[in-house]
Amino acid sequence: MSEYMYALAKFDIQQEILERRRINRCEHRPFNLDDYTNEKCESNFRFNKTQLRTIIHAMELPSHFVFHADDPKHHFQVSTEEVMAICLRRLAYPAHLEDLGHIFCRTTSTLSIIFNSMIEYLFYKYKSTLNFAKSQFTRDRLQLFADAIARKGSPISNVVGFIDGTVRGICRPVVNQEVVYNGHK
Repeated sequence: MSEYMYALAKFDIQQEILERRRINRCEHRPFNLDDYTNEKCESNFRFNKTQLRTIIHAMELPSHFVFHADDPKHHFQVSTEEVMAICLRRLAYPAHLEDLGHIFCRTTSTLSIIFNSMIEYLFYKYKSTLNFAKSQFTRDRLQLFADAIARKGSPISNVVGFIDGTVRGICRPVVNQEVVYNGHK
């Protein structure tokens, strides 16, 4: 590893340590949905306070969740409103775990445990109701999608949908390179 790469890696580690210290120093008040206006709640979580509480009630979620970290001695309890707020904020674009750390005053590892556990919980609770609509993706329907997109000006004739904004790497396109370039370095 070159000296430059070593220094860069060391700098990144130091920045991560400083960030973790900042988050740990952050005054962690329990999450309270009432601290948010309806507008701020919709902006952050895509739902207002009443809608969020209705969703929690309709999904028959418990009042809190207990999460277990890798170390069996470390577990923590989080209110369902905070868990749902973390999940909804993470699912709203753009939202990285680092961004959530600033909002919820929790480390990225704690937020990751909360988010992943909740998504898994919801999947197992509702997996019997999740059906892939195969009727939407027949050969004829896919051709309709491709034709509609082509009519709007796509230079590629067989596009049937779009990725949600996530950057996906592709290998050096030769034809229509400018179409797939999103401006990111």
